[in-house]
Parts: sequence; C-alpha cells; structure tokens
Amino acid sequence: AVGLTEEIIIALTSFSKFQVTGPLNRRVIDKEGMDSLALGRRYGVRFVLEGTIRSNSSSFRLSVRLVDTDSGRQLWGEVLDSGLKGEEYLDFDNHVVSRVAATVAESHGLIPTLMLAEAQKRGNKDLSTYEAILHYYNYNRYLNEDSYVHAAEGLEQAVNDPAAKADATVHGMLADLIAESWLFGMTDDESVLDRAEQLARKAVSIDPSNQPGRFSMALVHALRYERDAFIEEADHALRLNPHNAIFLAATALHLTMAGEEEEGLRLIKKAKLLNPHHPSWYHIIPYMIAYRKEDYGRAWTCARKFSTEGFYWDPLIRAAVLGRLGRPLEAKLAADELIALVPDFKRRGRSLIRRLAFLEENVEVLASGLRQAGLELDPIQDEVPNGYM
Repeated sequence: AVGLTEEIIIALTSFSKFQVTGPLNRRVIDKEGMDSLALGRRYGVRFVLEGTIRSNSSSFRLSVRLVDTDSGRQLWGEVLDSGLKGEEYLDFDNHVVSRVAATVAESHGLIPTLMLAEAQKRGNKDLSTYEAILHYYNYNRYLNEDSYVHAAEGLEQAVNDPAAKADATVHGMLADLIAESWLFGMTDDESVLDRAEQLARKAVSIDPSNQPGRFSMALVHALRYERDAFIEEADHALRLNPHNAIFLAATALHLTMAGEEEEGLRLIKKAKLLNPHHPSWYHIIPYMIAYRKEDYGRAWTCARKFSTEGFYWDPLIRAAVLGRLGRPLEAKLAADELIALVPDFKRRGRSLIRRLAFLEENVEVLASGLRQAGLELDPIQDEVPNGYM
C-alpha cells in the first residue's frame, strides 16, 4: 500500500500544475478521527484521494475514491482486483497507477473537468493561469473555434502576466495552440510556426522536463514535415509523463499519418485505456489505417464515430470514404457539409489535408475519395497569408 501510494503520487506530479500533498500518515488520521473535510482544512487541499487494500492468500482488492473537500461529495470510486503472482501483480500495479493518475489528473480527468466547469461559470475575464490551462484542455476535447478562442485568449493573457514569465507550461501550451492555428487552417500564414517554435523553445529553456513544451517542439517539426526530428522529440515528450492521454493521442495521430501505424495504434489504445471517455477525434487514427488498406467498411465505421461538430475533418473523412464506397448521394451531402464549413475548400483543400496527413500519398488517397464524392480539389497553390487569429 505504501509503495503504491508513492507511485501514484509520482504519477500525479508528472502532470503540469498538479500539486500533491502526501503521503499522509494513516495512523495519525485514524487517531484524530479526521474525515475528508477535516483533511482538506488541515492540509489546505481541495481534493482527497484515498484507498484501502484487502488481501488473502491468493489475491487482493484495492478500493479507491476521490472526494471534494469543499462539498464532501465523492467524485469517483472504483474497486480493482488482482492476483498475487509476481508478473500478474506487477502488471496490475502499473495499471492501477496509470488508471488512477489519468482518471484524476489527465486533461479530461475528474479534477480538471470539475474546475473547468467552475471557471466557465465565472466567465473568461481575468483568468488565472490554471484556468487558462483548463480552457486549453477543453479545446483539445472539442476542437472548435469557440473553445480555441477561449484557450488562446487565456494563455496569451498568462504569458504576458509578469507572474507567469517563467511558467514553462503556459508557454508550451500557447505554442501548441499557435501551431494548431496553421494545422487546422485558421490561418494560411506559415510564419506562425516561427512564433510557435519560439514559445516552445522558451518553455523548454525554462524547464527541460516540461511535457507541453517538448510536445509543441515535436508538433512544429511535424508541421514542417521533419519526420526524424518529430519522432525524436515526441518520444522525449511521452517519456516525461506516460500517463497523459492528451499527448499520447496527439502523438499517435501524427505518427500514424507519418506511416508509423503500429506505434500509432499502440499509443492510441493506451490513451483510450487511460481515458475511457476520450474525445471522438481519436477515431481518425484507425480510420486512416483502414482507409489506406482499402478496408472502406471499417473506415466508414470509424468515420461515424468521429463526431466533432464544426470541425471540417469530420465531413471530410465521411465524404472521402462514402465516395470510395460508391454511395454518391450520401457522399455529396457530406461534401456539401464540408464546403459549408470551409467555403474555399476546393482551392485550399490539398494544403489543408497535407498539414495533418503529412504524407503526400495520404493527401492523394483522400483527394481521390473526395473526387468520387463530387468534390474536385485544385492543385496546391502558394499560400496566401491572412494573419494569425
């Protein structure tokens, strides 16, 4: 129990801005009869994570729960069982640490989700640094314009706050957002990648072990099609915190697009285990693998699960696979939906696809599907700068 507690604390502190007090002395707690509310007052903490282990000669059972000390409400509880054989125990031990850390602290976990809801009730003015980070997490869940604007405004405010000048996390997250403004076509001004790189380098110079900064460096390499540099930096980022599903999934996406399908699938499976209520955009990874293998039935199943309203990749992948399946009426409806979201997609489409799809062959197979859906894309033209939003 002591060893497991220590491992969970180490895993929790791997998440940026996550401060943990403990381990606490169970004998003192029991002697003084402190409940979760009393623990909150004594140690000045908002949440208490506690658990018990019961065992017999062949197995043990772990019960774990998370309590909000402001209200006394239990936010989560789970019971996990394991045998006591060496290999089985070690696998279970690793599973418990990852499961608990991700459920509690990951970007879509219980604590960030609850605190984001509280921040949203207060509005978007004068966000604290942590609230700006919560909006960044929210954007990564929904990938829509409204969530992007809230996250970008909050992080720009944070990096310009004298108190956050040496905050690696906000610099790294803002770098990611700025890079994604190019990735997802919010701007055609590729020079924004220069600012993204500057911010990422600033984050890494402040703290070389900062995962958002390292991931943003990897993303800039990916968007410049620097494959080896991207893979090296992404591997470094993931080793800093292997329990953070948001960066596992994003890395899996770019690796898959770069042709590393086996590693992409491995990482996305792990991300799904860590975050069972994961964003629907995770499904684009098995979609691309199936689509490239001409398994269009499987690709269509994945495309239907990719339900990200207002994000043009949603109708794009549906139109492409429906075109391949020879379902022209449905394909045209999806293509029309795509044009409604990006009216100049015919002109910009190949460029927009390439930014995420990485390989030219990925661009061609998707463009071919769109052609069969009745949407013929123009050849790639020189980008027209239109500024950073």
